[in-house]
Amino acid sequence: MISRVPFYLLIGLLVAAGISLCITRHENYGVPWTPGEQRQVWDIEARVEFSGVGEPAKVSLAAPSTQQGYTLIEESSSSPGYGVAYLDTDIGRRAEWSVRHADGSQTIYYKTQFLEDDRADVKPIPPSDSPILKPTLDGPQEAAANALIERATQRSADDVTFTRELIKALNDTDSQNASLLLNDDSKAKTTSRILSYSNIHNKIVGVIFLEDGRRRQSITQMLQVWDGKTGFCLTLNQALRGSQRMCWSGMNPTYLF
Repeated sequence: MISRVPFYLLIGLLVAAGISLCITRHENYGVPWTPGEQRQVWDIEARVEFSGVGEPAKVSLAAPSTQQGYTLIEESSSSPGYGVAYLDTDIGRRAEWSVRHADGSQTIYYKTQFLEDDRADVKPIPPSDSPILKPTLDGPQEAAANALIERATQRSADDVTFTRELIKALNDTDSQNASLLLNDDSKAKTTSRILSYSNIHNKIVGVIFLEDGRRRQSITQMLQVWDGKTGFCLTLNQALRGSQRMCWSGMNPTYLF
């Protein structure tokens, strides 16, 4: 008589493996236990285009990672003939493509999937303890910056509210001080420079706004200010407040070398 013990052991192992897989998918990716329950998944695609000159080329693209409220599920790329690697660098995650010979029009596609996940929680990285490099401003710019700083200080209680008031001041089209400071640079860089001048830790970050079916969206710059516990993002455009958004990159979303 043939023993059925190995058969029952195999069935037991398959059941245990299935239960383990279900638990892993639920804990790591938020896959629901019951049928009919739905979770929002966002498909995000990016395209990089450039012209090759018949020489080796490397393309580096900032790649978004798991962050507050969103869990990275999958990422892939379509780049025939290119090598691709996903790297963790000092300025964040990046996707890097390389090829020995790039000639003519080149197009690289990148795709990633994110799950809306209330349990997604990433430990914030505090800024460096090294002193903030204070930018140099000329006479008129320094006077204009000090006027805006004094106004924002009076109307704020901490670094986040100070930044909010400073952005409001720079958005004032009737302010001569704001016009002078914005004359030579973008609003993002001007705000960041004044914050650094005020000894406030900050950095420019790139975000995308999550809207179903939206195409041809450019990365929008925002200011991230350290509030003592986490990085707090503030929009430079009042019209963008409250929009659902995802942090995509630091100051250099894409570069070619």
